[in-house]
Amino acid sequence: MDSPFYCPYSVSPFDKRVHWKQGETFVIPQKTTKIFFKAIQWRKFKWLAIDNIRLSGCPQQ
Repeated sequence: MDSPFYCPYSVSPFDKRVHWKQGETFVIPQKTTKIFFKAIQWRKFKWLAIDNIRLSGCPQQ
């Protein structure tokens, strides 16, 4: 996090069924200030859908 080059989570670019998982969670470092979403194979598919992203347990500052 905080860098487009740090990717703690990735999915297979070859199986479209792998991308649509519900209820998945993963822990990010507490001091993270930015989260980047990296689109692979952008030139081939020309679309990106990000929906229903939720951050839980983040204190308001």
